[in-house]
Amino acid sequence: MRTHGKVLKKEIHFNVLLVGDSALGKTTFIDTLFKVKFGIENTLKSGDYFESHKAKLSDSPLTLYLNLIDSPGYSHNTDIRAFISKIHRFLMNSSLEYKNQKKTLPRRERQDTRVHLCLYFIRGPRCNR
Repeated sequence: MRTHGKVLKKEIHFNVLLVGDSALGKTTFIDTLFKVKFGIENTLKSGDYFESHKAKLSDSPLTLYLNLIDSPGYSHNTDIRAFISKIHRFLMNSSLEYKNQKKTLPRRERQDTRVHLCLYFIRGPRCNR
């Protein structure tokens, strides 16, 4: 594949942060978008507030490593401002971690920990029959 005269990387690491109340279909949306089913066996806990689900998608010659970061407990928290502050701290820490890796590690050994996309799901009105 070529785009604008440059050769695309063969591997892409993509980190997506999902924020919103429980039972809004956050994981289902990502499953449908990327045509992948995230299983419980892929779950890695990162602190008390975030869960990371990883998947590998291949479409030769391109491989996508998808890291889905979920924020369970968002709706259970009574102080939303405090939770938003934790999300902000998580975003800043992941960016700083990558910045520090750039200073100390060669390119091939770096892991991109930055969040590339943050999706905020809002509970909408429901129709009852």
